[in-house]
Amino acid sequence: MKKIVILDAADALHGSVALGDFFSLPIHLRGCRVTLVDDDAEALDRMVRYAICVDRSLGELFEIEASTDRRAALRGADFVVQLPLSESRESLELDWRVPLRHGVRHIAGRNGGPGALSRAMRIVPRLLVRARDVEDVAPRALFLNQAEPLARTSVALARCTTLRFVGVPAQRQAGYRWLSRAFGWSSPGGGEPDERSGRNAVRRLRARAAGLHGLSFFMTLQDWRSGADMYPLLRARLAVALPDFELMSRRLLDVFGLYCASGDAVAGEYFGFAAETMSLHGPDFDAEARWRDEAAALVHGVAVGELQPAYRFVRASKSRVFALIAALVNDIEQDEPALLLPNDGRIVNLPVRAVVETPAHVVAGVLHGEHIGALPDGLASLLQREEVIHELAVQAAVTGDRATALQALLLDSHVHSYAQATHLLDDICSMTF
Repeated sequence: MKKIVILDAADALHGSVALGDFFSLPIHLRGCRVTLVDDDAEALDRMVRYAICVDRSLGELFEIEASTDRRAALRGADFVVQLPLSESRESLELDWRVPLRHGVRHIAGRNGGPGALSRAMRIVPRLLVRARDVEDVAPRALFLNQAEPLARTSVALARCTTLRFVGVPAQRQAGYRWLSRAFGWSSPGGGEPDERSGRNAVRRLRARAAGLHGLSFFMTLQDWRSGADMYPLLRARLAVALPDFELMSRRLLDVFGLYCASGDAVAGEYFGFAAETMSLHGPDFDAEARWRDEAAALVHGVAVGELQPAYRFVRASKSRVFALIAALVNDIEQDEPALLLPNDGRIVNLPVRAVVETPAHVVAGVLHGEHIGALPDGLASLLQREEVIHELAVQAAVTGDRATALQALLLDSHVHSYAQATHLLDDICSMTF
């Protein structure tokens, strides 16, 4: 019986989504022992009662328990799933609004730019407390990281722990959805293409994307059946149609020669010039609050018996965490389009120390990151700079050293003066520590 420990599991939104993924794989994960862990005893009690109710509706396939004692819960763990750590709306809004006050034209403040620096300085120390417990108590466990900002928390795990870890993005790269529209495989209507469009592109294309998380590029785009290179057709279609199509990614394609797999909404966080083609309205904090309230109401309703578990509680999200665990447990050969792993030469013109995002494969119960070769020189230089910013942000979060944090800001393409960087850092430090 394999033991899976889910850390920070009491968050109604992230916890219920993770459990939906887990319960969607009853055949492959049947019999697993699942331990939910969180410091919030009241919220954890609701979540474990919710999980037990859903499991009962499936025929009691799993052993489900909960604990507020993280170290005790970790004993004997085979897999440790780190969900996103809880963050207040106020903190996330400050990550967005404080840089704006200092003239930073950024689009989100979550994964890249100065907002990601303040977020990393807040999250990384909390993550490392958990990771060091895993090191001490379950050093052989595979640590599946989903703590945001994912690129920087994964660097923190690589630099500050000896854990076997893999970073697992919360969803499929948005570039697949936009490619479906570019090739005419989905509705030409406005707005972002849906997940069905992304699945359509995955079925029709043999694509390999690599880079850093949030800055990943399609190294190859081939027709699944014929093997024909699809890049010429992509460039031709973009040249004559789709005037509002992912303008920043189009510019990157024109200049650097490869199409961005991450999509404008994610990759745009890393470029100061993204503000030329994208809205500066920022995240929809009200919508995020509604999603959290809806998830909390669902978890509470099932936990107290007011709602009956239904199919929607066990369907998979876009995350690959439990599908990856299922493949490893059952020796299923499986391809993963994008995971974060130590580089170790997988992308030869990025630092060996880097944490890169590449395709990976499960073979005979072992996870293998794909060796990509070299990125085009221009893209490699761009990603090398961002990799250094990640490293500096993690060092600043771990040591609290102001000069290191200032270096990260001065290298950031959103920041245009020393005075802007120093005044912004004053505010970041005042709200972080």
